[in-house]
Amino acid sequence: VTGPRKQTDFHVDQRAHTIDETFEITVKNQKTTPVKVAVVEHMNRGQNWAVPTKSSDYTKRDSSTIEFPVTVPAAGEVKVTYSAHYSW
Repeated sequence: VTGPRKQTDFHVDQRAHTIDETFEITVKNQKTTPVKVAVVEHMNRGQNWAVPTKSSDYTKRDSSTIEFPVTVPAAGEVKVTYSAHYSW
């Protein structure tokens, strides 16, 4: 099971004190059976954050960590995408 992660968008607005970024994590399963995977993301750019768009539901683990639980089919892949909005 692999999970390459890439940032697909990033924008800083110094006057408005905001950062917006978007990520895509592609979880691939080469096994012959489905697997459950916890895609863990750390919201490290600030204390005030929100996830305005997401491809699936997530669980907030603590003040700076979220987890997307996904089931990846045998010999398949699942893409997890989300946008984060930070303000200070």
